[in-house]
Amino acid sequence: MNIPIEFCGHKGTLTYISSRLAYPPWQSEDELLVHVQFDEPYPESIISTVVCIPARKYSSQEFLEVVKEKGGKQVAEMLANTHQKRERQQREFEHKNELKALAKDLETKFEQEVTV
Repeated sequence: MNIPIEFCGHKGTLTYISSRLAYPPWQSEDELLVHVQFDEPYPESIISTVVCIPARKYSSQEFLEVVKEKGGKQVAEMLANTHQKRERQQREFEHKNELKALAKDLETKFEQEVTV
């Protein structure tokens, strides 16, 4: 199966569709799992995804619209989560460097007191 699709401005291909039975309490309904491989990675190195849609009969056009809608939302959430994670890591890195500088400053003060 190689069906072209595009969401969030990125082109990709539906490579296959699988199914998943409901598994309460985590998953309340049966789903179709639509596997999408992107032609080029997103900026956050996302190269593929699985879009979960309710299991039911769809027309071809309706199926593609549902996959585009849910897939677009899903990828946008993934990108936002990755962006937030990177920002948090950057803040932690900066804070760690501030703490290292504080420790080095205290160490230097004690070394100067000892040599005086």
